[in-house]
Amino acid sequence: MSIIIAAKTEDGVLMGADTQTSRGDRDKITSLGENNLKITRMPHGILLGHAGAVRVTQILACHKDWFEELGDEPLTKRFLVMRIIPRYYRELKERDLLDAEDSTVQYGGGFIVAQGDRLFVLNGDFSVDEVPSFVSIGCGQDAANLVRQTRAKDGTYEREETLLALRLSASVDRAVGAPFVLIDTKDLQFEYVKE
Repeated sequence: MSIIIAAKTEDGVLMGADTQTSRGDRDKITSLGENNLKITRMPHGILLGHAGAVRVTQILACHKDWFEELGDEPLTKRFLVMRIIPRYYRELKERDLLDAEDSTVQYGGGFIVAQGDRLFVLNGDFSVDEVPSFVSIGCGQDAANLVRQTRAKDGTYEREETLLALRLSASVDRAVGAPFVLIDTKDLQFEYVKE
């Protein structure tokens, strides 16, 4: 399972994730290879954090070409709703990965999308929300949200608050584990934090 956290900082958005992958209660592995991370660098400086079943989340993470159309324009909710969500829905439907009762995403699957200082969450019901300062998805998100409620400084967050949220999530949920990975929309470089 996964915890993905994104927080606005003075310079943009800082995104963090754990690196543990789980299958059931017993199989837990950690992988630090960029292809296995829960945050994907997309075209035009976009970061895509994904939580949920790999067969669901990789559909969007592997379609960098969908984000190429953005060109030099800034990322907007309209672009996500009109260009990304319909394609993602169609791919899930073709692969029989939608819940038969309500057409939501099977096996979970949520995304955090950031570019510059813009921050969005794509929900399992295909709705898109623009986020003012902080969002978390995945296991342990309730614990991460405690940090949001108690540690914000003027609506912005720093590296230490993001790491605190990741560590707190790992302490309360067995499906979340260190090392952690951090990346921001300013320099787009991964940083690995052991614990």
